[in-house]
Amino acid sequence: MRERPPAAGGDYKLVANLPYDVATPVLIELLILSATRASTLRIPLFACTIQKEVGERLRAGPDTDAYGPISVIAPNAREIEVVAPVPPTAFWPQPQIESTMLALRLRPPDQVDLNDVHGFAQFVRNGFMQRRKMLLKRLDVPGQSAEALLERVGVNPLHDRRT
Repeated sequence: MRERPPAAGGDYKLVANLPYDVATPVLIELLILSATRASTLRIPLFACTIQKEVGERLRAGPDTDAYGPISVIAPNAREIEVVAPVPPTAFWPQPQIESTMLALRLRPPDQVDLNDVHGFAQFVRNGFMQRRKMLLKRLDVPGQSAEALLERVGVNPLHDRRT
């Protein structure tokens, strides 16, 4: 059987055992590429085996140690389901770490409200670069006041959760 890309308007499915050292950047890039509304790369389903800790970061909530940029970016574009844990004994040679198999399904368009996925991802990455710094100092929005932008979306720019 000959490999060929899907016809115009067709969909891909990505099934991978991602190398642990590149799983996070690869997933973020694929999420950005496939979630852009104008994208011609349609991947409704990613099924992947990744390091357990990366899977935990994808699904982490705020106020957890695993929470990071991918915890914000991924759920905005994909529904994330843990399919199964994968023990080290499933591989040869056996790694020293545990793995997890995930299914990341494209959210319906009415559930995704991102016009600029790349810009959103960069904004999120910037926000996490220096976690202890005030977010207000990390925002870089050309032509807009960061304080006014935060107030417009209902966030008090001077609120400090620690107080």
